[in-house]
Amino acid sequence: MAIFLIGGWCLGQFLSVVFLCLPVQGFWDMNTQARCRDQFIGVYLNAVGTLVTDFITLVLPMPAIWRPNLPKTQKWALFGIFGIGSFTSAISIVRVTTLGRSDGDLTYGAAASSC
Repeated sequence: MAIFLIGGWCLGQFLSVVFLCLPVQGFWDMNTQARCRDQFIGVYLNAVGTLVTDFITLVLPMPAIWRPNLPKTQKWALFGIFGIGSFTSAISIVRVTTLGRSDGDLTYGAAASSC
């Protein structure tokens, strides 16, 4: 079920970026008469959604780790691996806090959060 949720989220994000402007060429061609949605809303939704999917991916295998039939060394190794994986969630949280508007230029505004 989680694979469908995360896969659906990724597909939805892809389609929302592709069809940000209608017609699509209006995204890069300012001479085209196009209706475009606010790019910053999409950036924030993407950041929060990615954080949620990272958390789901991190928490999903936890019941298997807690089972008592694993040796202690394997449990500690798994906790270490998931500890490294939790770093991704921490980075996503920091990314959400660094998102901001910069004179309407999405590329320039996303530079700090991408770093």
